[in-house]
Amino acid sequence: MALLVAVLGLFLVGVTTAVGLRRRPVAGAVVGLAVFLAGVAATLVEGIGADAAPTATVKWLSALGLDLHFSLDGFGVLMSLIVLVLGFAVLTYAIAYFEHDETFARFVGVFLAFAGSMTGVVIASDLFTMFVFWELTSICSFLLIGLNDKSDSARQAAVRALLTTGAGGLCLLGAVALLQADLGTTRFTDLAALQPTGALVDATIVLILLGAFTKSAQFPFHFWLPGAMAAPTPVSAYLHSATMVKAGIVLLARTSPAFGQSALWQWWVVLAGCITMSVGGWRALRQNDAKLLLAHSTVSQLGLLTVLVGIGSPLALYAGVAHLLAHAVFKVGLFLGIGVIDHDLGTREVSRLAEARAGLPIVTASLVAATLSMAGVIPFFGFVTKEKALVALLEADLGNVATLALVGVVAGSVLSVAYSARLFRALVRKPPAAGVDRVAGHDGTHGGEHHASRFGSVLLARPVI
Repeated sequence: MALLVAVLGLFLVGVTTAVGLRRRPVAGAVVGLAVFLAGVAATLVEGIGADAAPTATVKWLSALGLDLHFSLDGFGVLMSLIVLVLGFAVLTYAIAYFEHDETFARFVGVFLAFAGSMTGVVIASDLFTMFVFWELTSICSFLLIGLNDKSDSARQAAVRALLTTGAGGLCLLGAVALLQADLGTTRFTDLAALQPTGALVDATIVLILLGAFTKSAQFPFHFWLPGAMAAPTPVSAYLHSATMVKAGIVLLARTSPAFGQSALWQWWVVLAGCITMSVGGWRALRQNDAKLLLAHSTVSQLGLLTVLVGIGSPLALYAGVAHLLAHAVFKVGLFLGIGVIDHDLGTREVSRLAEARAGLPIVTASLVAATLSMAGVIPFFGFVTKEKALVALLEADLGNVATLALVGVVAGSVLSVAYSARLFRALVRKPPAAGVDRVAGHDGTHGGEHHASRFGSVLLARPVI
């Protein structure tokens, strides 16, 4: 599988940049961009139009049945493209964002290693392989959140994220052990065919859900994600809105065919998703820091994705996958756009975002488009996916579980519209005269360095339409 070569390339370029190219990090970043493009090409060539999903096995602990198994099925193709294409865009943005920053080489090294780890998560075809790359994403996330090791808040946020997601990783390892001991396999296709039941299977379900909930910031483990916004904007945009926090959703989607018929699974997943959606939406409404508003809105949107996977019908899963793509695109665009404004104005206050319109009109327009998509306004991509989600919930035949899901998603969607409307109003209202003069007369000290970052945020806003 050629994609595995690209994954290995991301690790190699990352290590080389962090260790051997510390004085020339841009060179490492450029090579990393080339590897991202190679990975996209490999995904398209191998995964599109193939009669059967390409598979690969890497021998490791064969005597224990613990080899690494990979498969590039349709879901794997989509998730790989999200990881690689958005990785390319965010790294392009980061070249300008980190210019003259002494941490850039370290960022590039860990960022590329994270991208390789996340690609491994989404193409893993068994739970053990997913666990291996799952843990690598947690380690890379810790290093990226704490990139500014001189900041107490960044260090504390990094430790909090590592402890939370690391605990989830231990739960996932426990699930691997139980499945291997009870069924002799952790392959997703085998588990779906077996449709296992019993006390050990129920324990396995609980462990899998705990792992997924910690990674995807589901209630009551949602607390670590807003704190992770202490990381630089490219880290927040890539890891904590588009990729790593989606790993829990990927885990739920991969194991849903095997365990989705269990009442334990349905109630836990739907209840956690509904609570998370409402808690995240309510807290997003109360933020004046635009980055924190986006962080809490991410928690809310992850709750919606969790509910859809919990329902588990073909239409609900289709809507969930579509909204996963929509959210990845519009949320990365929002984070990067806010990062440009923060870089040029020196503020992320929601009440001051309108000041950017005079000096950054294209970025502001891109932010408006992404905000409308987040709200689910016609004709944006977010409207299409949320409409499909509501239709799926209305047609679900799961009794009280479906009723809970519908009520929870409607309540969460109202909050989603409310916090999106607040951000939209902040972007389009008439700015104070002093603010306009200051931005329009900006001397370009930072703006001239930031053209690539502006390009990245605008580029990522286009697909939301």
